[in-house]
Amino acid sequence: MAFAWHLAQELADARAQLASARGQIDKSRADAKAVQGELAELRRDASAAKLATEQMQADLTSARSFLEAEKAVGARLRDELAKAKEQVAGTSRRSPSPAAQAAPPSPALPMAVNPRPTVIKMGPPATAVGAGSPAR
Repeated sequence: MAFAWHLAQELADARAQLASARGQIDKSRADAKAVQGELAELRRDASAAKLATEQMQADLTSARSFLEAEKAVGARLRDELAKAKEQVAGTSRRSPSPAAQAAPPSPALPMAVNPRPTVIKMGPPATAVGAGSPAR
């Protein structure tokens, strides 16, 4: 009888340990699910941050190329301005000949043209045309 009692006691202890182990397994599974959820959220955040970084890099590249193009345009305009100043300075130093001063304006120069006056006349009465005309 003592032996049977002892076996029953060991069986009860084993069952208690098994229940405790199952509880720990269930708790570990719940913790693992929570960690997996957090991991999925972090992956989404990392993906969004990566896309934002790529967009910012593309914007930066675009801004750099635009800035370089604007610098090139500025340099070209400065060169053109310097050439124009040299031309103006060169033409102002030379005195025009008397024949050039008395010559009529060149036909290549634009001249103002006076337009002919336009006359607006009223049309015949009751001749509506289009969507606004009354039905007949």
